[in-house]
Amino acid sequence: FSIHAKLVHKPGKLLQMLNQQFFRERLTEKYVTVFLGILNTDTDELTWSSAGQSVSPILYTDAEECLLSMQSFPIGLLENVSYADEVCKFEAGASLLMYSDGMMDVHLRDGTPIFDERSLLGFIHDQKERNTQNMVNALLSHIRSQVRAEDFPDDVTIFLLRRNRL
Repeated sequence: FSIHAKLVHKPGKLLQMLNQQFFRERLTEKYVTVFLGILNTDTDELTWSSAGQSVSPILYTDAEECLLSMQSFPIGLLENVSYADEVCKFEAGASLLMYSDGMMDVHLRDGTPIFDERSLLGFIHDQKERNTQNMVNALLSHIRSQVRAEDFPDDVTIFLLRRNRL
């Protein structure tokens, strides 16, 4: 990835080059899902692309929350795939919540998922005044309060990027 990133600064093109490398090096017995974004702090824009992500990152501001969803194929699954770029505003005060699919795989005893995209958006809406670390802690605390750690069928990873106001 780092080799290609020196040559190209478009997320979709980088993903396409990485996919082609997987096939050149015959790494196709495995595949990789990726969300790749490039933040331009001069224009306050996030340019992003996705390769097979099953969960959508959430961009939120004081005014709104939105899913950055995109249908695409994982890296290493199909040889001749192109990946599109999307662009959105990412101004001071905005946050981007990224999380592993394991967060959506945690269920209550009755089989109901703790979070789906709609309930996660609602949680973010209700908690977004928290600072970065407190938001991550609130998400983890909410999950842990509902189930035991041994009920996690997959890893739960949360990453929150926030642009501070000047």
